Amino acid sequence: MIRSKSIQSFVSFAKPTRFLRATTVTTLRRSTLSVSSSSRPAFGSSPTTSLSLSFSTISNLKMTASPPTNAQIAEAFSPGVLSSLRDFWFHGLSEEDLILPPLSAAARWFQRNEEFDRACYSNFKTQISLMQSESLTIPSLIEAISANYPEGDPRDPTIISPLDWLSLIILFDQIPRNVFRDADAKIVFTVTDPKALDLACYVIKYIVPLQPPVWNRLAYRFWFYLPLEHSEDPKVQDECVHEHFYMFRDFKGLIAFSEENIAKDSDEIQRCYKVIKERKDDLAIWEDVLMEKYVHGHKRIIDRFGRYPHRNEVLGRESTEEEVRYLTEGGETFGGKKAE
Repeated sequence: MIRSKSIQSFVSFAKPTRFLRATTVTTLRRSTLSVSSSSRPAFGSSPTTSLSLSFSTISNLKMTASPPTNAQIAEAFSPGVLSSLRDFWFHGLSEEDLILPPLSAAARWFQRNEEFDRACYSNFKTQISLMQSESLTIPSLIEAISANYPEGDPRDPTIISPLDWLSLIILFDQIPRNVFRDADAKIVFTVTDPKALDLACYVIKYIVPLQPPVWNRLAYRFWFYLPLEHSEDPKVQDECVHEHFYMFRDFKGLIAFSEENIAKDSDEIQRCYKVIKERKDDLAIWEDVLMEKYVHGHKRIIDRFGRYPHRNEVLGRESTEEEVRYLTEGGETFGGKKAE
């Protein structure tokens, strides 16, 4: 359905410049994010060593013994699996909640809960194992799963739906955080986080977060930017701030239109407009929490220390006196282990 001219220009006005900024981010990554077979690393490389999980019932999780085949990757990250990930992750949220979720939804995602952690493992243990393989890079992942979308050109990222990209982001960036905690978090910081950042840079480059039904649903969109937030690269932190700023500007800009203009647009736009308008106070709280506490909070730490001090122990890094003082005085650890 064709958008009204006002809404169409609102959605698309920033795309060219944001494409350039996202492209700049990709140059910060060491790997070349290409779907061509020439960029794919050989499957003969040795996998990394798996770390055991903290809770005993799943402490025997092992990484894939040998490099996975394309068929194994395609099956593990099939559209059905990616859909089930969304059913699990967004369980209990209504269509209105996906547009602008209640603040209570954040508890499920960000407060430590052993039952939820166990569910993350039991539902996605195959994917967790595969994600630890050195041979599973983002280019090789994209090449392998393109077989699940035979109707399109495998070099075209749009053959994979924005919602399936969302599921991949959550799988690489969030699920490991619920499975590998405390001392075992090393696998997150050294193995899955770099892949999640590569994936986020790829989808931002191709403006996936600005495509429907993602761009106008807060519960979907902000996940694309969390891998940037988790990076210790100051330039990536700058990009994270920019992406969140534009995200909230998009939401506030939508409800700035008059009801008369919105009435000329699609039912989808009208529904989003209505929900965001009714929950504008919640939008303001989300903006304050995400931008001030988390986005700027992460950036302030990187600007001050050049890294996250709470990761030092698990990564075997020696903390400076300033970092030790920061942690012992209650410095932010974002759910990590507090200093004794």
